[in-house]
Amino acid sequence: MAKSRLAPLKKLSLPRLELMGALFGAKLWKHLSVVFKSLVIRVVMWTDSEIRLHWIKSSATEWKQFVSNRVVEIQDCVVPNRWFHCPGLENPADRLTRGVSALSLKSDDLWWSVPRWLKSPRYDWPQQKFRVPDEYMQEKRIVVHTAIVRDDPLIDISKFSSLTRLLRVTAYVLRFLGKLGGKGTQTGPLVAAEISEAEEFLVKQVQREHFDFEITRLNRGQQIPAGSRIWSLAPYLQEGLLCVKGRLDQSELTQEEKHPILLTRSKYTDLLILHEHNRGFHLGVIATLSRLRERFWIPKGRQSVKSVLKSCLVCRKYSAKPARQQTGQLPKDRVVACPPFTTVGTDFTGAITVKTTGGALQKVYIVL
Repeated sequence: MAKSRLAPLKKLSLPRLELMGALFGAKLWKHLSVVFKSLVIRVVMWTDSEIRLHWIKSSATEWKQFVSNRVVEIQDCVVPNRWFHCPGLENPADRLTRGVSALSLKSDDLWWSVPRWLKSPRYDWPQQKFRVPDEYMQEKRIVVHTAIVRDDPLIDISKFSSLTRLLRVTAYVLRFLGKLGGKGTQTGPLVAAEISEAEEFLVKQVQREHFDFEITRLNRGQQIPAGSRIWSLAPYLQEGLLCVKGRLDQSELTQEEKHPILLTRSKYTDLLILHEHNRGFHLGVIATLSRLRERFWIPKGRQSVKSVLKSCLVCRKYSAKPARQQTGQLPKDRVVACPPFTTVGTDFTGAITVKTTGGALQKVYIVL
């Protein structure tokens, strides 16, 4: 029994074509094993391609997709240890692939019989020593493992559009983490202390993102270099928060007003500005900035507040200027010169009561 197929139109390398031939042979054996299952004791598969044999005897996961898929099918039909190598010069089937006349086949002993060593015991068969050329090892799958360490924040502030919602979500997350650590037992609605804790957590997160170098130096007891953008504010750490030292220690202001918390332009700062703006019933730039500076110091604060308030829909609605109407064309009668009495008309005015010569009253009209 024999089976053959034409090579596909798509250009493939010779080892890949040979692998497809091995797949056809393996499928053919699988069919025959079902038909002659009671007669077949052992099967031996032969190939004269060292590359193909190397692929079949290896793990399918080592090779690229094309080779891997066909190796899996072959190994599913025939176990790899049943495949052996036969030198091409001793392979009878190789005669036809190279082209041979009928007269030559008639006198070809190898064609009508088998290699002599095949009739010998298995231990006398040729040793399976072969070498795969390096260029065909390119079919080997290259697996690269890359470990990426991502220091993602606990709360992604960029996904929130309301400071109130951001604080509440953060508070619930911190409550949950506290319960996991066995430190928290709080249940029910959030309390003011939890909201304050959430606000402090978010401020520290923002400061770490933008002032990590300065915070690290202050934690080590080192001075901030003069080249830092916040050096002139004389910042210091107070309970883990970066605050502005300022020059108001002798004033009667509150501690937060004397040493406001340092922030910079960020998504959290934008939400904070918009929150204070709404709490003050849509105050202007100066009033909103004044409310913010009771607790926070934002470099270039006026510019930041002005930029954020431009996105307030309520303020944009009431401060919008009316559209300027485009004036239309004057009618023809007003722009075309005409001589006198080109257009005339009549009108009556009255009635007017007059006294006649006899002293009687009479209605009269005037024609214009």
